[in-house]
Amino acid sequence: MECITLDTKVKLETSSAQTAEYIAAHIQEMAHLARRSNMSRLVYFLEMAQIEAQDIANQIRVKSS
Repeated sequence: MECITLDTKVKLETSSAQTAEYIAAHIQEMAHLARRSNMSRLVYFLEMAQIEAQDIANQIRVKSS
């Protein structure tokens, strides 16, 4: 069983924040594609998901500082 140290926890939180930011960036790209194709409802849901992913990244970063 691996021991979770403070350093390990910070690395995991940073990785999680980076993952959430990566997801937010790709969702933003998808929203752009949907907007160009006049898919307004899909744009709305993608933008909501992008905001949520960015909020999660911010929460993780605040917790780890």
